[in-house]
Amino acid sequence: MRMTVKTLLCLSVLMPLLNLHAGELSLPFVFSSNMVLQRDAPVPVWGHAAPGVDVTVAFKGQSLTAKADHAGNWIVRLAPMAADKKPADMIVSSSEGESRRFVNILIGEVWLASGQSNMWWPLKNADNGAKETAAANWHEIRLLNAPQKVTVVPEGSCGWTVCAPETAEKFSAVAYFFGRNLHRELDVPVGLINSSWGATICELWTSPESLHERIPGLKSKIDDNREDLADFSKKIDAYDSARNKLIAIEAGLKAEDPEAPPDLDDSGWKSLRVPCEWGAAGLGKPDFFTGAMWLRKTVELPESWAGKDLLLNLGEIDEIDQTWFNGSRVGGEGSAKDVVTKYWNQPRRYRVPGKFVKAGKNTIAVWVANFVGEGGIIGLNTKLLTLALGKGVDAPVVINGEWKYKESIYLPPNPGVPSKFGALYSAMIKPLAPFAIRGVIWYQGESNMFQGDGEVYFQKMAALINCWRQTWGIGDFPFLIVQISAFGPPDPNPAGGGWANLREAQRKLLEIPNAGLAVTYDIGDETNIHPGNKQAVGKRLALWALAKTYGKDIVFSGPLFNDFTVEDGKIRVFFDRVGNGLAIGSNIPDTVLRGFSICGEDGQWLWADAAIDGRTVLVSSPKVKKPGGVRYAFSGNPDKANLYNKEGLPAAPFHADDKSRGQRGASR
Repeated sequence: MRMTVKTLLCLSVLMPLLNLHAGELSLPFVFSSNMVLQRDAPVPVWGHAAPGVDVTVAFKGQSLTAKADHAGNWIVRLAPMAADKKPADMIVSSSEGESRRFVNILIGEVWLASGQSNMWWPLKNADNGAKETAAANWHEIRLLNAPQKVTVVPEGSCGWTVCAPETAEKFSAVAYFFGRNLHRELDVPVGLINSSWGATICELWTSPESLHERIPGLKSKIDDNREDLADFSKKIDAYDSARNKLIAIEAGLKAEDPEAPPDLDDSGWKSLRVPCEWGAAGLGKPDFFTGAMWLRKTVELPESWAGKDLLLNLGEIDEIDQTWFNGSRVGGEGSAKDVVTKYWNQPRRYRVPGKFVKAGKNTIAVWVANFVGEGGIIGLNTKLLTLALGKGVDAPVVINGEWKYKESIYLPPNPGVPSKFGALYSAMIKPLAPFAIRGVIWYQGESNMFQGDGEVYFQKMAALINCWRQTWGIGDFPFLIVQISAFGPPDPNPAGGGWANLREAQRKLLEIPNAGLAVTYDIGDETNIHPGNKQAVGKRLALWALAKTYGKDIVFSGPLFNDFTVEDGKIRVFFDRVGNGLAIGSNIPDTVLRGFSICGEDGQWLWADAAIDGRTVLVSSPKVKKPGGVRYAFSGNPDKANLYNKEGLPAAPFHADDKSRGQRGASR
C-alpha cells in the first residue's frame, strides 16, 4: 500500500495514564466533560491522589468516597442508572481541597471501537464523506478519540466531544455509522470510544500472557519481541513535531506567496530533472525524501499567448501540492492536515487565468509535500508536462527538463506501528478499563493476512477476546467483528485461499459466546484496501447489536453455514440466519447463483453449479461424482458471489469438508 496510517498509542499500564504529580488529584483522559456513562450497570470512576487522601465523587444524587491507597490509586463505583438525556455534572473532590468538574454528561450506551485502518478510517474519507460530515449533528452522540501518542496522556490533554461536523469528520466512520444507527433505534445517548491504529496485527492488541496461554508455540516469538517503546515514543514525537511545522508552513502559504514570485532569486537553488521521483534523483535521507520542497521552472511564452487562459499539465505529483504561476496561486490538491493522502497518483491539470500570462519569461512554482516513500513531480502516467493554450490551437510548450528546487522542511520517517506483542493492549486498551462499556466493535485482519495467517488467526483472536473480557471483568460482553472485505482482482481459481482463509477464521469466531460477525465482502473495492462504503459496515454491526444485545426482533445477519449432506452426487448446504428465505442478491446483475466450488475425493476444487432449494442450496458438478467438500465466496475478491437472504444481507463465505463436519451449529 502507498499510504501508511499513523494513529495512536497511550501507554503500558493503567496508572501511568494519570498526571502523577505528588498530591495532585487526577483522572484518566477517558473522563471528561461531554462523556456518556453506561446505563443500567455499575460505573467505575478512578484516578490518582496523594496517598491516604479521601476522594469523593458526586453525580446525580450519588456521593461516594474512597481513600487513595499507598500508591495514590483510588476507585469508586456509581450504582446503575437509567438512560438519561438531561445533561448532568460530575464533581470529583479530595479532602485536600482539590476538585474536578465534568459537565454535560449523559447516560446511555457506550461502545469501544478498535482495530486497524479500516476502523480508524475517518468519516470525511468515507463514501459521500462531505455530505455525511455536514449532517453529523447529533448532540446525544459523544465521541472520544484516544490520543496518538506512545507516552503518558495527562488529564485534560484530550476528551469527549459532542458529535458535530467539526468533531465527526476525523472520527472513525464505521464507529460513527454504528453509533448513529443505535441512537436512532434505541433513542438513548450513545458514547463511542475509538482506539485503533492502522496496519496493526492483532498480536499487538493482546497481552503476551494471553497469546502464550492460547498458542504455546508463540512463546519464543513473544520472548524475542523486545522493541524499545521509549525509543519508539521519541520517534513518534519527532515525527509529530516536524509534521506540525509542515502543516504550519502550508497554512502560511498565501494566494500570492513570497517563495513563488517570478523575480525571486533562485540562483542558489539546486537543479534536478522533472518529472522524477526524489529518491531516484538522489534526494533521499537516506532512501527517500519525506517533507516538503519548492520547485521552480521559468519558461518562454510567445507574444500571442499573452493575456490568454492556459492549461498547466504537471502530471502526477506525490503526494500533495500548491501551485503558482507568476506568483499567483492557480491550483493544489490535498492538505498536510490529512493523515491519509490519496492524491499521489492524481494528474494535476490547472487552469491559468489569462491575467497572469505574459509574453516572454513566466515562472511556475510548486510546493510539494511528501509523507511516505517517493515524492516529487513524478509523471507516473503523464511523462510529458506541458503548458497549452486553453483552446489548444497552438502546439504546447513542454516544461519537462531542468527545474530548480529548495528544501522547505524535512520530515523524519514515519515510525509506523510498534512491533512488540501486547504493546497496543498495554497502551490503548488496558488503560481504558474498567470504564463501563456495553461492548466492542472490531475491524482488523488485513495485516494478519499479509503475514500469512489463516486458521491461527482464530486462536489469536480468541485469546484477544478472552483477554479483553478478563480485563474489564464484566462477563462476556458483546464482541462484534467485521469480516475483512474484498480486495484485489477476482481470482479465477476455485480453490481460493489467502484472504478467504482469514475470513474463515473470522467466521469460526462465532463459536465464542456473544461474538458477532458483519459480512462485508460484497462492499469491497478491488483497487482499495479501504473501501468507502462504511455506512453498510456500521449498519450491519448495528443490526447484530440491536438483535442480540438489545433484543430487537429483526433479521440481523445473512445466511451462515451450518452443515452439509451428500445426496445423489450433490451437496446440500444448510444455513442458519436465513430470515424469510434465501435469494440471489442484486449486488451483481445475474439470475444464476454463483460463488460455489466443490471438490471430490481427490481434493481438487472446481467451480460448481448451485441452486436454491427452499432454505438450502444444492451444489454439484458433472465432473465430481462423489463430492466431499464445498466452499462459497472463498477467494480474496469473490466478485460473483451472490447468495443473500431476502432481507438483503449477504451469506458469509465458508469452507466445509469431511474434516470440518464438527462445525455444525457453530454459527448459532
